[in-house]
Amino acid sequence: MKKNYSIHALPMLALAVSLTLVACTDSNYDLGNLDKTIAIGNDEGFALPGNNSTSEMVLDDVLDIEDNDFVQVADDGSYYISRGADDDEIDPAMPVVDEIPLTLVGDESTAIYEILEVEDAARSIKKAASSTEQSIYDFSFTNLEEVADVLGMSLANLTAGINVDLDFSDALKINVDYLRQLTIDLPDFFDVDITPKEENVSVTFTKATNTLVIRNMKENGVHLVMKLNGIDFNKGMTPDAHGCYLSFSPEGVTMVGSIYLDADYDFSAAAMARGGKEKNDKELNILCHSHMDEEVLLTRAKGFFNPEIDLGENIGSFEVNNLPDFLDDEEVHLNVKDPELRIWIDSNMDIQGLITGASINAIDAKGREVKIALDTDNLLIDPHTGLEKGANNDSLLSTRTTLIINETGIRPTNAPAHTYYGKPKDGKKLSDLLYNIPRKVTFDFDVKADERYEGTINLGYKEKETKEPWYKIQPSYEVYAPLAFDAGSAIIYRDSITGWHKDLEDITLSEGATVVLLADVHNNIPLDLKMHASAIELVGDNTWKEMDKNLFEVLITDVNDNADFRIKAGTEKAKETTRIKITLKQKSKEGFKRIDGITYSASCLTPEDTDKQAIVLNNKSQQLKVDNIAITIRGKIVFDLND
Repeated sequence: MKKNYSIHALPMLALAVSLTLVACTDSNYDLGNLDKTIAIGNDEGFALPGNNSTSEMVLDDVLDIEDNDFVQVADDGSYYISRGADDDEIDPAMPVVDEIPLTLVGDESTAIYEILEVEDAARSIKKAASSTEQSIYDFSFTNLEEVADVLGMSLANLTAGINVDLDFSDALKINVDYLRQLTIDLPDFFDVDITPKEENVSVTFTKATNTLVIRNMKENGVHLVMKLNGIDFNKGMTPDAHGCYLSFSPEGVTMVGSIYLDADYDFSAAAMARGGKEKNDKELNILCHSHMDEEVLLTRAKGFFNPEIDLGENIGSFEVNNLPDFLDDEEVHLNVKDPELRIWIDSNMDIQGLITGASINAIDAKGREVKIALDTDNLLIDPHTGLEKGANNDSLLSTRTTLIINETGIRPTNAPAHTYYGKPKDGKKLSDLLYNIPRKVTFDFDVKADERYEGTINLGYKEKETKEPWYKIQPSYEVYAPLAFDAGSAIIYRDSITGWHKDLEDITLSEGATVVLLADVHNNIPLDLKMHASAIELVGDNTWKEMDKNLFEVLITDVNDNADFRIKAGTEKAKETTRIKITLKQKSKEGFKRIDGITYSASCLTPEDTDKQAIVLNNKSQQLKVDNIAITIRGKIVFDLND
């Protein structure tokens, strides 16, 4: 037998068109309340009773946002745009300031210090002391390579050692008990630790004057190991009493110094031990042998630095894929309210960053480009000033700077109250980037070191072999924009309902026959709806095209046949009701046999009288309902119920 359910096809076709009003697929509808009884014999042809209605449908049924990475739903049901990138998705900047090698000019040194008796002219007696102090080691280090990333230094750490061996002549060995003390003066700019190899020697080192006093010496002399920890440019830029100095410029570093020795020998006591003979024919000499590393490295420094902070072409970009259907249309434009972009910059470097330029670039589906440039005067990235180490004691912790970009401009959240916003240039705002849904967004920030800031950093690499840097400047970001629409916004939902041909192939309508549907649409979504629908026919496997309007036409109007109307927006507390009329017109006998469904669009528009308060969409509390559905079929209908 022929299919007996075809008798319901015409009213179901008209009802399906009515459901385009709620802009979702037919799988979302509860049609349990629909009375599908057909009345036969009235003057208007076949009619469906006017007491039918659909269940209330919330936006969650309509605006399907599953499997997209752009629109999210908050716990309260409100929609928002969210897109971000964690730090593992963005390449960091890893600035490096190279170690500064200083090369020794010359080699190890040997000097003879002769202890001479000195007269005290004021008292006209011989002083029981040695001659005045004498240089026992002169050294000069220089760096011949450009150090452009270092603008100035106050302190620097070194890895260097100095050995000073003081051996006594035979005469001094015999009389060592009369050698009361040795005094060694080191350059003022040295930061040094000194260790004698002999156990019983008394050593007193005064760091304030870099003076070493040695007592209780034995006949085998004194042998010192000096560990040079650092140099102080504040003390070395002006030559000290011995002419020792440091110099620095971007072209190089120079370190010139001397080690001075003074001996305190008791000539009077020595003479008395000889039976009162004052003359000393013996040579009281100290053989001074000094050696310093041929190359020293500046490995850590306090000063002013300008390393390259390379964040690549941009600090991040993202593509917008898998948009929900209601936003995936070239005619969509959003006038969102209060969008916000948060950028986090984590830095473990004690260098203050200066953002010299910032821009955000968006490209939509048509290749249209919107670029916002921001004025970033006085916008700083905080340095990490602590010296804390990580769990492995090998990596510095980080300080986070948070930048908020909104309709006003850009500023760091932890900045002082007087810090200026970076104003958008050319009068553009962040929301302009979202007006036409972007398909790619790029953030471009130009960052440099603030040359005014004095910080302390490690030079070179943490791991020399692998060139693992000490420092990392890592950005991450998140875009947040509630779907709160200002006037001028529009979202579009397009869909189609197909598969009607199987149900309609046994039905023939006379030329000029029409199906008319009247229904009340109750809307408490705060957006107006404009509807459009067209008949489509199957032209291949899963391929449809719009039917020629000379064959079949679908019209959506109000009850006064006005096609340029809107289903009025409501509020969550008060629904607006609009009576709508859907007319299906067969203009040729072939029309009804070729139709396989309809394609439709629902344009959701901000009401023309929208005030300054933005419209917020909520997927739980905002609903549509269609009721009082009446379907009338006018014209001659033939059902072929033959086997």
